[in-house]
Amino acid sequence: QTAMARICEKAPDLVVLDLQLPDMSGLSIVQGLQERLARPPKIVVLSSCTNPLLVKQLLRLGVRGILQKGISAAEVLSACQRVMRGGLCLD
Repeated sequence: QTAMARICEKAPDLVVLDLQLPDMSGLSIVQGLQERLARPPKIVVLSSCTNPLLVKQLLRLGVRGILQKGISAAEVLSACQRVMRGGLCLD
């Protein structure tokens, strides 16, 4: 809930979000941002899950990047840049 409040308050252009958070699931945050904000930020998620149904759901909710946990900071940065240019990143 803290993450959701901060994102709504700061209105960033991009959010990098872990799907497994201590107080709320990342999926719930993605859904909440789509419902609460007229212009939700572009979202890149980090996950160790490769479930195709979850990937489909995230894409339907507007997530623009889905990255596997454990990738390098340079790869995260590259993915974020691609998403900010309007691309999709599924690594």
